[in-house]
Amino acid sequence: DNAASSPLPSARLHATLRPWAAQPLQQAQASVQALDLALLWPTAPRTALSGEAALRPLPDQPLTAWALQADLANAAPGRWNDARLPLAQLKAEGRLLQAETGAVMELESSEALLGPGGRDGRIRLQGRWQAAPALVQGEATLSGVSLAAVQQGWDAAPLAGRVTARQGADGIVRFAADLRAAAAATGGLRSVQALALQGQWNGARDGGTLVLDRLRLAALQARLEADDLTLSRTPLRAAGEARASLPGATLAWSGQWSAAQGRGQALLRWSDAAAAQAWLAQWPGMAERLAAGRASGQGEAQAQWQGGWQSALDAWAALQQGRPPAASAPGMPWQLRLRSDRGGWQPAGGTAATHWSGLDLQAQGDLRQLQLRAQGDVQSGPHRVAAQTEGQARWSAAGQWQTTVDRLEARWNKGRHTPWTARLD
Repeated sequence: DNAASSPLPSARLHATLRPWAAQPLQQAQASVQALDLALLWPTAPRTALSGEAALRPLPDQPLTAWALQADLANAAPGRWNDARLPLAQLKAEGRLLQAETGAVMELESSEALLGPGGRDGRIRLQGRWQAAPALVQGEATLSGVSLAAVQQGWDAAPLAGRVTARQGADGIVRFAADLRAAAAATGGLRSVQALALQGQWNGARDGGTLVLDRLRLAALQARLEADDLTLSRTPLRAAGEARASLPGATLAWSGQWSAAQGRGQALLRWSDAAAAQAWLAQWPGMAERLAAGRASGQGEAQAQWQGGWQSALDAWAALQQGRPPAASAPGMPWQLRLRSDRGGWQPAGGTAATHWSGLDLQAQGDLRQLQLRAQGDVQSGPHRVAAQTEGQARWSAAGQWQTTVDRLEARWNKGRHTPWTARLD
């Protein structure tokens, strides 16, 4: 039967050692057959690896240079979520050099095939690493790589392109990527159409700083773009421009934000709230959170801010303790405006829907005092209210918010009943 004819797992290692030599290890060779990594490490994927890897001295420099070779095949490739290794075959050649300044490793060529029979894509790798002066560089070329062969549920349209990275003596890692999917990509939630990326990582600057000179990503039925975007860890800081679009909505952000200072703006627009809600509901855990009802309509939300986030955190902490924010830390001044020409909310369970038109909500100030303004026409069942109001909200010495209405005009009616009108100046 098949079980009886399957080869037994085995591994062999042969090495030549000369303890008295300057380089004790002269050569080494390892061979494996039907090796299952999961038997050695419980968390490793299931495999059936066969092949060999060798380390041999180069003829011209036997004690300071070695040739590296590997040729491995995996008879049972599979997806990560099936506890398998997508790799079907790996061939690699390189060199290991012992120079006066330190070790140098070169990966001259490497080819990895994915999926059964290598039909799900090919990845070619080249790279170099040296100790001094410090240098790390690498390049990966993808051809026909199917994400469906790596993880179940992803689009099977093949990806092709190149990814490069290089770290010089200054310690900065500069990277770039240009990947595109075949025209057959479905554009579904788990698909990648294109990625264009150029930037750098500086681990010595501000606890680690990521700079994205340019980012263009089309994936997951959405698009993300960024220009001159800088993210730092210590202190936490963000600066640049970013834009995102998804079914029924767009988001744009620009400015800078750090603990001590900041200035910027954000704009969220939705042309189809129902489409945006449906997109969000596809993500894990979101369907339950959005099950309370269905949104509809159009609108936008604008936000502007000045100052650093540390002042806002200090002001919020003071409010939580029942104290007014200090004059030196009033909270980050901001402005917020939400407008919706038309929209609605249909609660689950058949409850009467709420619809609105001409909605305009505004707030500006800080956590000590806010200026408020609102107007709109709201209808729920037979009830309809049209209102305009202006007022203020401030934190009092008693440790609570106080609201003052400066002006109010409201009109309420129910079906065909006589409207009720109120006015306050």
